[in-house]
Amino acid sequence: MNWYGFLAPAGTPPDIVEKVRSDVAKVMAQQDFRDWMAKQGIEPMSGGPSEFSSFMASEFERLGAVVKASGAKLVE
Repeated sequence: MNWYGFLAPAGTPPDIVEKVRSDVAKVMAQQDFRDWMAKQGIEPMSGGPSEFSSFMASEFERLGAVVKASGAKLVE
């Protein structure tokens, strides 16, 4: 499963974060864009910064366990 999201630097003012979230939501609500996403196999998720932060944390935990179980090592 792939997922995509928008991230901003720590300390970005909340009004800027909300403006980006609102603008992205408007684009994602357009039927043409939703149709395009469906053709790409993309299932849109809604939510704001808190939900996405929680989602990313759970994905890091889940995928971190997969990497550890695989025995993969970082090669420098």
